Amino acid sequence: MRRLMLAAASGLVAIALASACGGDEAGTPTPEATATVEATSTPTPTPEATPVLAWPGVTTATITTDDLNVRTGPGSSYQVAGRLNNGAEVPVAGFGAGGNWIALTGIGWVVNNPGWVKIADESVVPTIAAGEGAFEIVGPLHPPGTRIDIPVVDEVVFAITGGNREAVARLAAPASETANVPPAGACPGAVLPATSLAEQLDAFFTSEVIEGDPGPLRLYAVVGAAGDDKIDPTFVVVFAFEHGEARQVWVAPDGAGVTWFSLGCAPTPPGDMLQPTGRGEPYFWFRPAVQAPVEPVE
Repeated sequence: MRRLMLAAASGLVAIALASACGGDEAGTPTPEATATVEATSTPTPTPEATPVLAWPGVTTATITTDDLNVRTGPGSSYQVAGRLNNGAEVPVAGFGAGGNWIALTGIGWVVNNPGWVKIADESVVPTIAAGEGAFEIVGPLHPPGTRIDIPVVDEVVFAITGGNREAVARLAAPASETANVPPAGACPGAVLPATSLAEQLDAFFTSEVIEGDPGPLRLYAVVGAAGDDKIDPTFVVVFAFEHGEARQVWVAPDGAGVTWFSLGCAPTPPGDMLQPTGRGEPYFWFRPAVQAPVEPVE
């Protein structure tokens, strides 16, 4: 069902690819001329398609309060991803949850309170049905090559975002007493020990939502897990494909590598993987796309 909803949503946006065709306007070239062209010319590479969100911004809004929560979904029960402040201008993609929440393209969701958010033109804003925007309104992904400046994390990030399967498999830590219990709060079967990562690389780098090539995984967020360090590694790193489907790895602070990884119990947006332990709000080590929440409203 999710695949069908996403396919329908993506139909709202057309991706135009330009192609160039060369030819001899004077007529058909001779065999000798054809051979010369083949011997001396270099084929023009086909340009890659630019990823396009299924829910693009249709108008803008201005934030008129300070510390407005940005959440990963349309409701106060969703994870707080950051905050917006007075004067920020943001793209609006649609309304959700009966019009009570506003989807901001590449940012997240904010409550639809006219005293806090002024929409430039509400008449052009569509309604996003439950589930349809889950993999699109997920917050921005960081560009390739982004550094965390935490060496044990950067090594994992560069291997995964670079699609280096050999390096990812090498970074899988062996089973140990400090990594023999799955992190708390994970759905059964979603989190797997790193010792099985090498056998799961096809699934790790393959989308359950998009058929064919979903493109590379990119960094979404790095958070610190609360709780007992003997059970929960310090760093939880969330990645996502361009369309938003997430992957997650736990990275040991002592440089041992990846201790656990998660494909999700079902196709999962990255915002839903930001609660790594079930023991309260995670501490954000690295996610500068929106400011960290400090006593935000709503």
